[in-house]
Amino acid sequence: MFTDNYIELDTVESTNDYILNLQKKYIKEGLVVSAKYQISGKGQRSCVWESEANKNLLLSVVIEPNIKLDKQFEISKIVSLALCDLLFDLGLEPKIKWPNDILVSNNKIAGTLIENKVKGNLITHSIIGVGLNVNQCVFQEFLNHATSLSLLLDREFDIKIVKQSFLEFLSHRIEEFRKGFNCHNNYLNLMYLKDVISCFEYQGTRFNAIIRGLSNDGCLVVETADNIYNKFNIKDIKYII
Repeated sequence: MFTDNYIELDTVESTNDYILNLQKKYIKEGLVVSAKYQISGKGQRSCVWESEANKNLLLSVVIEPNIKLDKQFEISKIVSLALCDLLFDLGLEPKIKWPNDILVSNNKIAGTLIENKVKGNLITHSIIGVGLNVNQCVFQEFLNHATSLSLLLDREFDIKIVKQSFLEFLSHRIEEFRKGFNCHNNYLNLMYLKDVISCFEYQGTRFNAIIRGLSNDGCLVVETADNIYNKFNIKDIKYII
């Protein structure tokens, strides 16, 4: 799928924004835009993605999912699992911190930002931004809460090889999805802190709860101390780690 439509940049504000600013005719499935450095890399909740120049995998790809808007979290599942596939292949044990951060040994190694183009009730195009820490060893923004392939495996990596490997895993996950494979249980099995008492914050109030899974629309389902199940979307709740 991601074989012959590559744009490689030295520096860019953000690879997602670069694609969104292209003329419509160029935003087609299979497009891959990668950069050596992002001036304003973006994460969830308007967070900045910190990345040292020439050290990490920074890319965005375009797919044409043609799925209903209420199924948009399926795209997040696919991308998160593809990143985990890559990390498992390298001998690591990743976890998915809902909705789409990837952790190894409780430290963040990767994240995604998905921006959709919608027509009616249909997602026609998804711009999938991915940041994977590869060779960076010092992180100012996250201090002790970030890690990289190099830190974990004590060697440097060829970022082009890592990119190709990830795109192959992503292509495979997309092909499975289009053939009808449901990856929901795969995602649940890798959820960070699932079935563990954890601390969260909602509307300024902190509380303990247990992650029990996901709703059909991708909301986090937690069980509170009074055995009540509640669901929250990404804008409502945050982890307190």
